[in-house]
Amino acid sequence: MEKLSMVTSLLCAITVAVLAVAVVGGEAAVVEHTFVVHEMNATHLCNTTKIYVVNGQFPGPTVDVTEGDTVVVHVINKLPFGLTIHWHGVRQMRSCWADGAGFVTECPIPPGNKHTYRFNVTGQVGTLWWHAHVTCLRATINGAFIIRPRDGKYPFPTPAKDVPIIIGEWWELDLIELDRRMMDGNFDDNPLSATINGKLGDLSNCSRMVEESFILDVKHGESYLLRVINTALFSEYYFRVAGHTFTVVGADGNYLTPFKTDMVTVAPGEAIDVIMVADAPPAHYHMIALANQPPEPDPQIPVFTSRGLVRYAGATANNNGLPVPMPIMPNQHNTMPSYYFHANLTGLAHPERHRVPMHVDERLFVTLGLGSICRGQNTTCKRRRSPETIVVATMNNVSFAHPKTTALLERYYDGTSKGVYTEDFPIRPPRPFNYTNRDLIPPGPLEEALEPTFKATKLKRFKYNTSVEIIFQSTTLMQSDSNPMHLHGYDVFLLAQGLGNFNAKRDVRKFNYHNPQLRNTVQVPRGGWAAIRFVTDNPGMWYLHCHFEFHIIMGMATAFIVEDGPTPETSLPPPPPEFKRCGNNADQTTMVASLLCTVSVAVLAVAAVGGEAGVVEHTFVVHEMNVTHLCNTTKIFVVNGQLPGPTVDVTEGDTVVVHVVNKIPHGLTIHWHGVRQLRSCWADGAGFITECPIPPGSERTYRFNVTDQVGTLWWHAHVTCLRSTINGAFIIRPRDGKYPFPTPVKDVPIIIGEWWELDLVELDRRMRDGNFDDNPLSATINGKLGDLSNCSGIVEESFVLDVKHGESYLLRVINTAFFSEYYFKVAGHTFTVVGVDGNYLTPFKTDMVTVAPGEAIDVLMVADAPPAHYHMIALANQPPEPDPQIPEYISRGLVRYTGADANNNGLPVPMPIMPNQHNTMPSYYFHANLTGLMHPKHRRVPMHVDERIFIILGLGTICRGRNTTCKRQRSLETIEVATMNNVSFTHPNTTALLERYYDGTPEGVYTEDFPVRPPRPYNYTNPALIPPGPLEEVLEPTFKATKLKRFKYNTSVEIIFQSSTLLMSDSNPMHLHGYDVFLLAQGLGNFNAKRDIRKFNYHNPQLRNTILVPRGGWAAVRFITDNPGMWYLHCHFEFHIIMGMATAFIVEDGPTPETSLPPPPPEFKRCDAS
Repeated sequence: MEKLSMVTSLLCAITVAVLAVAVVGGEAAVVEHTFVVHEMNATHLCNTTKIYVVNGQFPGPTVDVTEGDTVVVHVINKLPFGLTIHWHGVRQMRSCWADGAGFVTECPIPPGNKHTYRFNVTGQVGTLWWHAHVTCLRATINGAFIIRPRDGKYPFPTPAKDVPIIIGEWWELDLIELDRRMMDGNFDDNPLSATINGKLGDLSNCSRMVEESFILDVKHGESYLLRVINTALFSEYYFRVAGHTFTVVGADGNYLTPFKTDMVTVAPGEAIDVIMVADAPPAHYHMIALANQPPEPDPQIPVFTSRGLVRYAGATANNNGLPVPMPIMPNQHNTMPSYYFHANLTGLAHPERHRVPMHVDERLFVTLGLGSICRGQNTTCKRRRSPETIVVATMNNVSFAHPKTTALLERYYDGTSKGVYTEDFPIRPPRPFNYTNRDLIPPGPLEEALEPTFKATKLKRFKYNTSVEIIFQSTTLMQSDSNPMHLHGYDVFLLAQGLGNFNAKRDVRKFNYHNPQLRNTVQVPRGGWAAIRFVTDNPGMWYLHCHFEFHIIMGMATAFIVEDGPTPETSLPPPPPEFKRCGNNADQTTMVASLLCTVSVAVLAVAAVGGEAGVVEHTFVVHEMNVTHLCNTTKIFVVNGQLPGPTVDVTEGDTVVVHVVNKIPHGLTIHWHGVRQLRSCWADGAGFITECPIPPGSERTYRFNVTDQVGTLWWHAHVTCLRSTINGAFIIRPRDGKYPFPTPVKDVPIIIGEWWELDLVELDRRMRDGNFDDNPLSATINGKLGDLSNCSGIVEESFVLDVKHGESYLLRVINTAFFSEYYFKVAGHTFTVVGVDGNYLTPFKTDMVTVAPGEAIDVLMVADAPPAHYHMIALANQPPEPDPQIPEYISRGLVRYTGADANNNGLPVPMPIMPNQHNTMPSYYFHANLTGLMHPKHRRVPMHVDERIFIILGLGTICRGRNTTCKRQRSLETIEVATMNNVSFTHPNTTALLERYYDGTPEGVYTEDFPVRPPRPYNYTNPALIPPGPLEEVLEPTFKATKLKRFKYNTSVEIIFQSSTLLMSDSNPMHLHGYDVFLLAQGLGNFNAKRDIRKFNYHNPQLRNTILVPRGGWAAVRFITDNPGMWYLHCHFEFHIIMGMATAFIVEDGPTPETSLPPPPPEFKRCDAS
């Protein structure tokens, strides 16, 4: 696949305006920038990812000022979510309002809004940086902030050039989704690579496309000031250049005593200034940035590396034919070089340096570690990283609860802190212990006693001019990370660092009072401590936190309140005119959901009512499309730019022709769900059953007739999980235009689905590997998530049905979801159910519809309520515990009457009262109450039965890989499968069953011995079988095989589907391709032939293509094998299909050409031709 280049042109170019630049030794200037924050696509590692950037740059623009200047930055937010910009390390003397800490000093700038930051840079020289300070956006929204000396003089030889070296990480996962996942306790995601100045480097490649490296061009003999900044979310980095040494001269905007080294260690948040002299023989030399991490038993991450190049002027392009030298890097898990690097740094003693406060007014001892709290609203739960808990990061066993709707600084300034924060941050841990005991890292009873943790917004208040000493003590509670602690608004004296537990009597003697470093980010070593002092001379609200992003999100933070001093010059001024209070930021804009292009569906010929059958022709272009929901843009697969896809609208008797053009990088087929396909099995579109998938870049034409069916069906992709977004309604109208119910004014498809942020092909892969832990984020109605879903105050769009009072509407309710049945209601309205699966029903009144995956239910709704607005709800229903639980999926739409005013006359919009999510009985009673409509053309139930099949639906386990023996009961040696009569269906993946049957070459592909009964009878619905244990182990001997069942033409078949509780108690929507079947009865418990056959409805049963076998129950069906071909039978829960709850029925040809399967049509492409 041809690699896409990065989009570098922007719709709008913003020039950085420097209104006045001071000459050396001259007056201070105003340095002004405009930052336009927007989305941009960037291609790395064969994948195009949407990232968030400033002015089209990654990293962002450098802010270059002189000490004493005033900085003015206008930030224009063109993202679909709020953000702030923090000026990392800028002291913000008396300008706390401009610090840019989200929800600490200000609320985020809403989408479409702008904010101006204005502050002075005083008493600082060197390298700082700026970055977004809401969610994980700082990964790409960042840049250098350089402060030059006012007199132009450095305490080291003036370099020929200074170069920012911004070390970061490349994430393909959307950063907002990353933040959401971490907020939910999921810390398994990792970046794909390190970066140097936004370049991944030539050690990264995909399909032999090598990534670009950062190149530093140098001249022999000249010196270069490298400003090394770590913007990464997750890791410290080692940085080296082969054949060169560095002289460390500064850190965090302060000078250091020059220190020679061949390697720099830089933690997240730190900025290290080094001089590198280009004194090696002129050639090329590699530079390396390597992430460092603690060794096991700490959780392990991949090796992140970026390789750049130092290129001497005059060196040949091929480096004189010699290999380019590589620096020798330490082991990734060796954290000691970091400790020694930081411990060797000292501040530069110079006349204007700050003095260490020798007197201490307040001492704090702060332990840094992990703990766990109960999920949700629970107050009691099982500890030790159980599913009932979420892991949090703590300071003195308190995990900081970040505000979400207000800013701490505003509340402090206004004196309205009640209910927002308290000022009782603990100044010591609740109990002393051996903080660096390595036995505490793996979860167990030892640390459980030490980690009592709670979430709270606890701050610490200091009086102005207080001398503060803090000992930061790393602990090994569940981890042994280092901790780069960043204090906003201050430089602090780093008096000492050490390994092990801090001991005041011993370690205070190590304190450096003469020339300590001044730092804004203090690296607390792994399994060690750091001692700092500072004087509270800057009033305001100052955030203190670890600069590992996961630790911030987990709660390793607090804030220091510094009170005003005795004079106006020592007090926090009021907010400046450009500051926007949180109340002014409350109006969140809605997410843009309009798409760039629409492809028209062409209907070449539509038969007039009562006229001749027509040909209805469509072209389906299947392609990728980016869609934004819940603050995240996801690549999805769609037809003609539509979600759901185009409706196929035909009249009974028409011929349908659909040209499918596959422009996605995966093969697919289109299945016409419920279309009987009489003698057109070649067009059924069941992947690897009736045809091989249409390859990427290829086309396929489906041609078939629609005979003896009226009502609602649907179509969808039938390979992997693509049907989630590749689907649409298939409507069949009566040839004479007459319905057996009052003709509606309008018919409206109501397509209920699910919104997945996880790539659907990856979801399929994960399920095939036995991972069923992924879930969608929301239900959808006609592709809309609804206004109950929101992110960062951005409310999702709802589906709106406009109605007129007194008119009737035919709602065609289709469930396209993978995982769940759905309850559907409209407040204040009732439904009359009139059809299902393309067949009429006896009208049945209800206020709620239940629709299982694969089903299509037709209901009439009369708009007879008082004209107003009324909510509709689609709510997923699932079995209760002990079955595995999933989140509550819900989508809310709106019925809007003509004439009702926009605000619903000031009244609340009525909500329908929904059943409990775990109450499955309404579904059972809804389905059990449906009956077929008696009419002159209705088909008769076959009273004679030729073949009876009894099928148990359940789960089982098989050995992973090629093993033949393994430990059962959901062990790591097994993979869970779904079964029919203890056989889990093996789907072909290189050939199609129909071809092999038609050609008479089934050998090695399938057998025809599908079992017609289970291997042994038992109490199928015993709830004790749900949790794994020895009882069901005896009953679940399972094997994978492609076992089919062959029927002669015109055979009368009866099937009893029996749900079992083997490892689960789901319902099972069983779908048979190519047939409508008579649903004679459904019941709860175990089917008993003597008792339950009396319940069979031979008079007016439903005709269905999808039969919902109730949870803990059974369903009985009959049909005549009058349609020759290969017909797939499977559960329509996607995970059950992938797990193997399927088979296929072979129906032989009848005695005449009219009862036989014709040869494949000319447009059919055989597997070897695909």
